[in-house]
Amino acid sequence: MATIDFQTRVIEKSFEKPVVVDFWAAWCGPCRTLGPIITEMADAAGDSWELVKVDTEANQELARQYQVMSIPNVKMFHKGEVVAEFQGALPKSQIQRWLDTHLPSVEKAQLQALLEAARDSYTEVSVGGFRAFALTQVAMQEAQVFRWWFESIHAPEEALAWVKSQPKVATYADSYDDIEALATLCSIELPAEGTFGEAMRAAVHALQKYDLETGMKQLVQAVMLNKKYHQELPRRAMIALFHLFGEQHPMSKKFRPHFNMALY
Repeated sequence: MATIDFQTRVIEKSFEKPVVVDFWAAWCGPCRTLGPIITEMADAAGDSWELVKVDTEANQELARQYQVMSIPNVKMFHKGEVVAEFQGALPKSQIQRWLDTHLPSVEKAQLQALLEAARDSYTEVSVGGFRAFALTQVAMQEAQVFRWWFESIHAPEEALAWVKSQPKVATYADSYDDIEALATLCSIELPAEGTFGEAMRAAVHALQKYDLETGMKQLVQAVMLNKKYHQELPRRAMIALFHLFGEQHPMSKKFRPHFNMALY
């Protein structure tokens, strides 16, 4: 495939629908294993996505341009950009999981918009809007994970029960740990007296009142006062908040340096 064909068949076409590109070579054994599987899946997908195969021997410049270091290498293009990729001859079930995770959809766009609103404003209204959406998308695991991440603060007992009911798959293992940490923080009986107890209780109260700044500030204080409490719960809860709201959130940027200093 010439470069100009790649521009037409992949870049331009990806503005109409996702294009999955299989970078392969005739001498590559794993490529010969993967090729028929992904071709069969593309045929069965109908018009939802398109498969383009690129022989890296005939298109070495394209392989260098897209940093194809080993093959088979499969990249998904959407709106002109690489949005996901994997290497190696994965079994059909794992390829399907990869497609389900990364193929764009109206529902995924809604999820991202509502999630960004809930993170940016963190109010009862914005979190409630995300919750309402998640309740209509029970089969979308990403929506459920983020729903219970928020619920870990506002409905901690239910969040703990949900985490315990989930299969322990690697994809969401860290998220489950974060939900468990926040839900534990917001559900256990905290120390009644002392500066540490006051900081912990103030953190929980602030988070449940949608006051993220005060919640993070008090958790950092708690980390400084007692790093080992309840299997390092203050530290784990703070990390869960960084993960939930994202490292680029203004409150994450504000309190990450203070948190890092409190650890040492």
